[in-house]
Amino acid sequence: MSSCFRFVLLTLIIFHSISAYANDLIAQRAQFQQIELLLAQNKPEVPDLIAQLADYPLYPYLQYQWLKKNLGQTESMTVFLDKYPNSRYGELLRGKWLHFIAAQQRWDEISRSYQATEAVDLQCLYQHAQFLGDKKDVALETVKALWLRGEELPSACDYLVNALKASPLMSAELVWKRFANALQNNLPRLAEQLLPLMSNEQQASAKFWIRVHSAPESITSPAFERLPEAYQAQIFAHAIQKLAHKNPSYATLLWDSKGKNLNLDPDLRAQVELHLALSLAKNQLPGAYQRLVQLKTNDADVKEWRLRTALLENNWAHVQEVSALLSPEDQNLPRWQYWRARALTELGQQDAAQALFKQAASKRDYYSYLAADYVGLDYQLADQPVAVRPELLSELQGSADMQLIQELRTLKREHEAQAQWWFLIKSLDKEHIIAAAKIAQQWGWQHIAIFTIAKAEHWDDVDLRFPLFYQDQVLQTAETHRLDPAVVFGLIRQESAFNQDAESPVGAKGLMQIMPSTGSQIAKELNTTLGAVSNLYNPETNIQFGSYYYKKLLQQFNGHFALAAAAYNAGPHRVDSWLPKTGIVPADVWIETIPFKETRKYVTSVLYYAMVYQQRLHRNTLKMRDFVRDIQPL
Repeated sequence: MSSCFRFVLLTLIIFHSISAYANDLIAQRAQFQQIELLLAQNKPEVPDLIAQLADYPLYPYLQYQWLKKNLGQTESMTVFLDKYPNSRYGELLRGKWLHFIAAQQRWDEISRSYQATEAVDLQCLYQHAQFLGDKKDVALETVKALWLRGEELPSACDYLVNALKASPLMSAELVWKRFANALQNNLPRLAEQLLPLMSNEQQASAKFWIRVHSAPESITSPAFERLPEAYQAQIFAHAIQKLAHKNPSYATLLWDSKGKNLNLDPDLRAQVELHLALSLAKNQLPGAYQRLVQLKTNDADVKEWRLRTALLENNWAHVQEVSALLSPEDQNLPRWQYWRARALTELGQQDAAQALFKQAASKRDYYSYLAADYVGLDYQLADQPVAVRPELLSELQGSADMQLIQELRTLKREHEAQAQWWFLIKSLDKEHIIAAAKIAQQWGWQHIAIFTIAKAEHWDDVDLRFPLFYQDQVLQTAETHRLDPAVVFGLIRQESAFNQDAESPVGAKGLMQIMPSTGSQIAKELNTTLGAVSNLYNPETNIQFGSYYYKKLLQQFNGHFALAAAAYNAGPHRVDSWLPKTGIVPADVWIETIPFKETRKYVTSVLYYAMVYQQRLHRNTLKMRDFVRDIQPL
């Protein structure tokens, strides 16, 4: 037999095998859908029919659907949980079954069937079983830790909580800790429920603390001075933190006059100092900068607000001082290199500034692109596509989990497919997560690919992270509204990451996240009809409406891209309120000091993404300097 003939024969065998598998899959899919109908009617023949689909990808899904309606099938349940112990369906079913057998007082079975979980109700069921066995001490210590969190506990914990209250572990100190934590968690009703467990002295102090929680200015009343010293410091610290939200200046005055004389835990004192400093900074009040630089903590929020406060003061020497407080690792980040360079420029140290701008410009980043404009360098794309071993890709694609997800997608069960995906991703190592991102990209599941690769903290596969989906619609709509298509792509990337079915918690829909009311208004202005709200999920409609709306904002804000982007996110009225009342403000400073964290991040991301898409589209019509023209006063 010739090698050519063998190749043809092998090809035919593979082709027929694939065809046979495809035909089997189509037949199984039809059978699956028929079984679902019978399952909804709870027909007795369903288990036997499910067994016929043992090699179908959705076999465990069908079994789960039947078993959750038939929790009394102990033998079938045990077989399923043993076969799929670490699957999502196993986890979901185990929780339902544990509650079912707990209601029947089958505590020995709970001890055998429980698996470690973050679910508090299941932890309590397991510890209940342990308590009834020979591990009472362990069970009580576990529920004590849960109780001390100061959170509502599910009813499954009631038995153990009552046992804890009746045990030698319960003490006045324990009750007070739960009470204090409940108020810290802003659960005053839960705190009130603890009053009957307290002595008369404790109750008086606790009632005053509850009063302070809703009216923190009560801390200045004579009743505070009559409290036992043991409680004064804790209640005073809580009051200051609450008062800082209403009146940071007054809270600071009270703290400085009385706080130093109280016997406060060092950690709690540091917490109050942090809270006050950030409250002063966020409200742009005097003294914020000095308090921020005196803090011993150096977390991200503090570092950013030190910078922001220095910029709001227009104090470039303070910007330099903030930079000096950074770790060496932070000082090498583009963000901080850029602001150090800006400060050096303002302070007349041009050579040092140029060197830092050049360092920052070597990366792909919002600040890097700002820096590149200062020194006339090209923007770096830094594209490094991930290389996934073919055998790893093949292994993951062929896994039962991936086949199940793909079949769910084929059946248009998008929500269930995504739930399965993210459950799977939690169990993968970095290499497999990257491979999974590439599979999602191959499937055209673009938003999932973007978010998955982020889980692996791999940022440089530009084609994966910045796809050109819906390119025809974007180019056509951008031309219609005389917008740069890179800006439209930047908005889509930030708003939905190319998920045409995206919906925000407040109801914004589709690729460019259009609110239904805004969509109706845009339709009128475009002399068209929106029809059903679901039409906002249509990519062509959504891109047209979103581009039109952004163009309208662009005109409203005199062609300023950054202001229009801020208005797209936070609304034009808010942006009007953020404009300077007098004097011109550099746009980079204005963006960095936008009061809303979400909008700050939104604007920097959209502008950065637009610059990436300029390069992806091989255009050179816009530069970052076009986005950051000085902000004129209102």
